[in-house]
Amino acid sequence: MLNSTTEGKAKLLFLGCVAKSHKSGDNLPGCEFKALGDISASVKVKPLIHNTQRFVLFEPLVGSEIANISFKPNLGCMLPLNNPLTGAVVAKVLGGNLDAVVQAIEFSEVEQLLIGDVLKWGALSQRAYLNATVDLEATGGVKLGMH
Repeated sequence: MLNSTTEGKAKLLFLGCVAKSHKSGDNLPGCEFKALGDISASVKVKPLIHNTQRFVLFEPLVGSEIANISFKPNLGCMLPLNNPLTGAVVAKVLGGNLDAVVQAIEFSEVEQLLIGDVLKWGALSQRAYLNATVDLEATGGVKLGMH
């Protein structure tokens, strides 16, 4: 079980990702991911407690890069074709069962700004945010309940 003094390792797989404009929320034209919208990242997992709310912090396993985001060339994408994703990201734990193997977690821009852990995108280190609710599942007999 993860608690406030332990950390784990995880492989995150973000499926069906799309590049969106931060201002309008619209999909950016021509920005198709090389890996069919899937992004894989190997990370350290650390539990956090902030004002009695449980969070999970995801940091790079080695160095400062979590993943590299690559787009297909020659489609008119206004973003650079290769973009390092650095920094850390935090998600709020939604479930209350401390013995759960699967926990619902929520990534939101508000939570990431509140805790102060944000991702940096590309060579200019622009802030990037995840907005999603997902199930985080432990393997190898580990339980995700954090206390």
